[in-house]
Amino acid sequence: EAGAGESRYLPVPLSETETAALIKAAKAARTTVHAAVCAAALLAVADIAGLRDDDPPVMMSSGHLASLRGRVDPVITDHQLGGFITAYIVETEVAARAAGELPWELARTLKADLTTKSLTPAYFF
Repeated sequence: EAGAGESRYLPVPLSETETAALIKAAKAARTTVHAAVCAAALLAVADIAGLRDDDPPVMMSSGHLASLRGRVDPVITDHQLGGFITAYIVETEVAARAAGELPWELARTLKADLTTKSLTPAYFF
């Protein structure tokens, strides 16, 4: 168990069948696996923080990476080495009452925010 100021990493390996089912479910929900996993993580943090069903929604932040390879001039080829990535923060309203459901609506919101911010250089830091 992690102590104060420490973090804990818990890998959750998925079988090929589970991965295929997650991809299929995300597509059916009109979102991505990345957004679904991020939504689930935000809901888990809200739960750990003690957010109750009758509490108002809270704003939560998540960090994401974006490739810069297609956004610079001159073009960076696949043969060039370097860390051509940036990061951006997405702030999302999270309601505890959503934690009892699959996070698809939250995932769709995250996907929309991620798409907008990944295409807008002003959001990169």
